[in-house]
Amino acid sequence: METSPPENSSQWLQAILQEERIAMEQRHELLLKGLSMEGFEGRNLQKAELKQDEATRPANLQQESGEVAVKTDTSEARAPDDDPIDVSKSEGVVSTATSSRNRRSRLQETFGRQVSQTLEELEASWDLSQLVRTSKFEIFFCVIIVLNAIFMAVECQYIGLNVGFDLQFRDYNQSAQDTWPGAQNWFAIFEFIFGVFFSIEVCLKMAGLKKAFWRSLWNWFDLALVLFWALETSLQGLSPFVETSVLRLVRLLRLLRLLRLVRKVQGFDSLVIMTTALRGSLMALFWVAIVLLIVQMMFALLLTHVLTGYASDDSRELDDRKRIFKYFGTFARSMLTMFEITLGNWVPVARALQEAAGEPWVVFSIAHKISFGFACIGVINGAFMQETFKAASSDDFMLMRSAEAKKKLHVMKMNNFLEYGDQSGDGRVSQEEWKDCVLNEHIIAWFAGQGLSLRDADAVFGLLETDGSGSINAAELVDGVSRLQGPARALDLAMTQNLVFQTQKEIHAALEDLSETHAQLRSLLTKKPVS
Repeated sequence: METSPPENSSQWLQAILQEERIAMEQRHELLLKGLSMEGFEGRNLQKAELKQDEATRPANLQQESGEVAVKTDTSEARAPDDDPIDVSKSEGVVSTATSSRNRRSRLQETFGRQVSQTLEELEASWDLSQLVRTSKFEIFFCVIIVLNAIFMAVECQYIGLNVGFDLQFRDYNQSAQDTWPGAQNWFAIFEFIFGVFFSIEVCLKMAGLKKAFWRSLWNWFDLALVLFWALETSLQGLSPFVETSVLRLVRLLRLLRLLRLVRKVQGFDSLVIMTTALRGSLMALFWVAIVLLIVQMMFALLLTHVLTGYASDDSRELDDRKRIFKYFGTFARSMLTMFEITLGNWVPVARALQEAAGEPWVVFSIAHKISFGFACIGVINGAFMQETFKAASSDDFMLMRSAEAKKKLHVMKMNNFLEYGDQSGDGRVSQEEWKDCVLNEHIIAWFAGQGLSLRDADAVFGLLETDGSGSINAAELVDGVSRLQGPARALDLAMTQNLVFQTQKEIHAALEDLSETHAQLRSLLTKKPVS
């Protein structure tokens, strides 16, 4: 007995759609489980659990494969023999579920490897070879170096008290022993403590760095200081060969290690800029020194030849001759005087020339100050500063630090706005809260200062909100404002135009496929089933 074609075709189409919906739900559920395993359960995994999971995963995969096979058999048994469409659809559901499980397994393996790598890094952080390379290790011993420098300053003050008392200098009425009784014993104790700390540092570096220890000049320098300290402490007879005060001053060179440390520690941006600028200005400084030396040498030679006659003239007063010789008697004196009137205090020299050699020398003093001491030195300073900041701004390390600082500042400002606009306290800014915020002119001006125009506030909200929740969270606000701020560039417009063109092509292709599918369905619905 035949059934009317429209009724059978409609039931068949409904069955196909029902199976497709079930398959999509299963695929969606497995995907959510995989993401949940990666985002939540993976954070609580320990290293032992990961090893156990890796050991039991093949058995679980076999069990899941068995379940898939059972489901396949059930689907095939439930489908009629003369209905090939149902069998193929069941196989599609099975393959979808299997691929979803495989994706879940790969997610677990990937996150498991990440957790294992993190645990291995934590274990490696306790390794001696890694410990001596960390910033914390350097910071600790740099603090010891600073404390040692302070201790040396106090010791120098103690020695100065004795020298002032021996010279019967004013207000130095007591010896150092009477002013600070018992200070020498404390100096010896702290000297021994600092020496032990520096010896431990050298030993740790030698054990941790091994061969790499001998490739650094700083390590050789630290080792030499420790050996000298050990000899001085043990023999007490090193002073005839090496002056103890000189050796202690050499230890102050260890303070230069602080300059190497500031590039590793956040918060020293200003100091990093200065040290980077000084390093980049070495070439400019070299040429500035060459120009100054040549010009000052010319003036020194000229004034020495001219003013030597004044100093040798017996008809002049002896005090005037001595005054001229004091400033311009030899080439070395003239050279120092020219640097003094160029970079230092020029008035005493000008007064001496006027009083000893005559008033016409006032013209030379003023002309030199205006032409060279003001104009030329100003140009040299400008060129030097330009080259210095150019070298500092092109430094890769400074560029990274600057970009990182701008990113942190942007995140801080967006979080401040989120706290201001989040009236409900849920950590998000809804569209109603956004509209209330943009009614404030100060908020509009604040966003304009961030490079984002709010002339169309609703459109901006739609661009910032990307997860479909109808509200903006902190991540969307930070990324969205960073993406939208600033004027549109030609590259952005070209990329947008290309994206629109590709989207149009995909829409046309989808419409053509939909038309073909519609035509096939109509042909299936109108086709009579074979009896």
